[in-house]
Amino acid sequence: MTSPAESSQQPLLPIDVYLEILKFLPASKDDSTSIKTLASCLQANSSVRAAALSPLAWEHHYRIYYTHCVQANEAERKERTACDWRLMFAERRRLDRRALKLADEIRLHPPAERHEKAREIAKMSYDVWDVLRMEENLRDPLYFKSAGDSDAEEHCQDEIVDVLPRKFWAKAILGIIARRESIPIWRRIFDPPPDARPVSFVETLSTLSSGFDVSIAEINMELEAVYRKWLQFQRVLNQFPHAVLQIPEYRQTIPMSLVFLFVAMAQRMGIDASPVNWPGVVKAHVTSPDPLEPDFIVDVTADSESRICTPIEVLLQGGAGPENVSPASSRAMLTRVFANVTAFSRFVHMLSTGYGRAYEVLEATYYVIELCNALRLEHGAAVPSPPDFKPLDLVVVLADGIGPMLFPTRRESLAEYVDNTLRENQRVIRREDGVDVTGFVGMVFKHKRYGYTGCIYSWDPTCMAGDTWMEEMGVDELPSGRNQPFYQVLATDGRTFYASQDNIDPIFATQEIVRSLFDSRTSFGRYFTGVDVDSQRYRVRLTVSQELKWKYPDDEDYGRIWVHGQ
Repeated sequence: MTSPAESSQQPLLPIDVYLEILKFLPASKDDSTSIKTLASCLQANSSVRAAALSPLAWEHHYRIYYTHCVQANEAERKERTACDWRLMFAERRRLDRRALKLADEIRLHPPAERHEKAREIAKMSYDVWDVLRMEENLRDPLYFKSAGDSDAEEHCQDEIVDVLPRKFWAKAILGIIARRESIPIWRRIFDPPPDARPVSFVETLSTLSSGFDVSIAEINMELEAVYRKWLQFQRVLNQFPHAVLQIPEYRQTIPMSLVFLFVAMAQRMGIDASPVNWPGVVKAHVTSPDPLEPDFIVDVTADSESRICTPIEVLLQGGAGPENVSPASSRAMLTRVFANVTAFSRFVHMLSTGYGRAYEVLEATYYVIELCNALRLEHGAAVPSPPDFKPLDLVVVLADGIGPMLFPTRRESLAEYVDNTLRENQRVIRREDGVDVTGFVGMVFKHKRYGYTGCIYSWDPTCMAGDTWMEEMGVDELPSGRNQPFYQVLATDGRTFYASQDNIDPIFATQEIVRSLFDSRTSFGRYFTGVDVDSQRYRVRLTVSQELKWKYPDDEDYGRIWVHGQ
C-alpha cells in the first residue's frame, strides 16, 4: 500500500491529459454530477486544478445547461470574461440562485408582495429561463403518479418538499417572461413603426405559444430538431420541400400548422417561402430562384406530388385573384388563426388531443387572443383577464407590458381592473361566528345536483356573483338561498364552478380521484401540496399551499380536525 508520503511524490500527469479527461465528463441539465466533479477538481492538486480552470473544460456544460440568454447581456459577459466559460457559468449560476430565491418568496410570502418580485425576475428575463424550466420539471410526488407511469418505480424516496407549488410558480414566471417578449412583436404586427422590419410568419405564430409558457427560442430549437431529422434521410428528394412533406408524421395536423412547418423548413434550406391566405385552406407561396421561371403555390395538404406545386400563372388563368396568390401579411395570418380558434372552440375535444387539459387550453388560447386584441383594436376590446393559472400576469404583462401601449382611456380601464383584482387577491377570509361554513379549502366533494366531483380552493361567506348569474342559476330557489357560503371549486374535468354549500357532499377521495384532480388543471399545483388521509375515519383532504393558508388562515386547523377529529 502506498504511504501518503510516497503518494505525494508520485509524478503528476501533464495538464493537457487531465483536461482531455475532464472534457469527457457528460454535460446534462438533469444531472449535476459533472459540474460537482469539476468543482471538486478545483480543490485538487495544481495540475488537476489548472485543468479544471480551463474554459475548455466548461464550454460544453455551459452550452448544454444554458440554451437561453438575453443576447446583450451574453455579449457583455463574453467580452468581460474574455469568453471564459467557467466564469460565465459561475455568473449564470449566481443569477439562477437569485431567481430561485425570488420564486420561493413569491410562493411563500403574502400575495401583496409577489408582483414586485415577479418584476425583478422578469427583468432578468431569458438569463434565468433555463433554471426556471428545470424547476418546473421537478418530479411530481409519487402519490400523484399513475400506476402505468414508467418513472414511478425509479422515483426517489426523498421527495421534494412543496414541489407542486414550486413547479407551478416556476411555470407562471416562465409565462410572464415569454409573453413580455411577445407583446412588442404583436405591437409591430398590428401597429408597425415606419421602416420597421416586418415580423415573419414563423415568428408570428411562434409568439402564440407564449400563452402556454413556451419561448420563441424553444420553438426555434424544436424546428431545428425537425429540420435535422428531415435532413438525415440521405436521398436527393429529401432536399426538396414537396418530398419532405410526404413524411407522414408531419402531415397529421391542420393546414396552418403544416404551412408553418413548411415555411420554417424552407427558410432553413435557403428557399423564399411565405404563407398565402388562400380561401378555405392556407397554402404557401414560393419565390422561384430563377427570375425566368414563375413563382408557384404549394398545397401542403395535397395527397399527390402532381397537385402539390402549381405555377402562379396557372392559378391566375384559372380565376384566382392576385390577393390569393401573393404572400400574406403576418397580421392577416394571425387574424386567420384567431378565426380558426374561435371555430375550433365549439369542439373542445379537438383542442384537448395531445394536451389533456381541454378547458385550460381554451382559457389560455382566449387569453392570448385578448392580449392581441388589446393591441389590435383601438376601441371596444375587452380588458384581458388572465386565467387562474397565470396569476403573475396582472402587473408584469398587463400593467407593465400592455398598458403603456394603449390609448389613455383604455389604459385607465386596464389600471382599474388590475387594482381591483389585486385588492381582491389580497383579501383574507376568516371563519366568523354566526356564519356556518362547513366546507374548507382542500375538501373533496360530489355535487349533489350535477354529480361532478371536485375540490374546494376558495370560498365566500355569501354568494358574491352578480344578480344576473344568480337569477340564471336559480340561487334564490336553493334551500339556503344566496345567504350561504359559496365555493370556488375545481372539477375532475378541469372546469371551475361556483357551488353553493347546499350542494356540497363531502366524499372519501381515492387516489384515483386525487390524480384526476391533479391532471385536470395546472393551478392544482398552485393551491395544493399533497394529501392528508385518515383511513380509520375514512376521510381525506388535500393539503393546501402557503397562498391558501394566508387567504384562509382558519381552514388548516378546521380541515385537520375534520379529517382526524379533536
